[in-house]
Amino acid sequence: MMMTSIPDNAVGKAWSIAARSNCSSIKTCYPVISVLPALPHHQLHTPYQNPTTVSSLQAAFKITVTMTFTVTVLFPNEPDAKYDFDYYVSKHMPLIHEKWGKYGVKSWSATQFTNGLDGSPSPYAFGSIVEWEDESQVKIAFAGPEVAEIMGDVANFSNKDAIFLLGKVAA
Repeated sequence: MMMTSIPDNAVGKAWSIAARSNCSSIKTCYPVISVLPALPHHQLHTPYQNPTTVSSLQAAFKITVTMTFTVTVLFPNEPDAKYDFDYYVSKHMPLIHEKWGKYGVKSWSATQFTNGLDGSPSPYAFGSIVEWEDESQVKIAFAGPEVAEIMGDVANFSNKDAIFLLGKVAA
């Protein structure tokens, strides 16, 4: 999801543009751009679903499309591992959202893994996915002063190092 503002001198009003993909079927997948006037209690939705129109709007308004970026954190399922998943969900993850929300954290989810369909143990005990607005914000957050508190909190729920996977959301 991308959000940007058109300068106030554009038709004398402040406007915002939201872009999303619309994949209604396997054969039909195209971007949809909605142009919304930034006026209280009044919204005008004008979807442009023609790729030519999308390109011309991007050129006219110098729109930069940014994709959501995720940080996936996994904790290994090892015999000597000691984890407190309840602490992770109730304290650590809200701490991340509180401290790094200003850097672009949009949402997070945590999963406690179970055995595979064949009954084999999962290679990971639990993990989380933190959704960010874009990659640059992740780099800024991990270089910020809050990283010491967040990483220092890991000892409260884990005796193992986590595995970090970073990536752009494609769909």
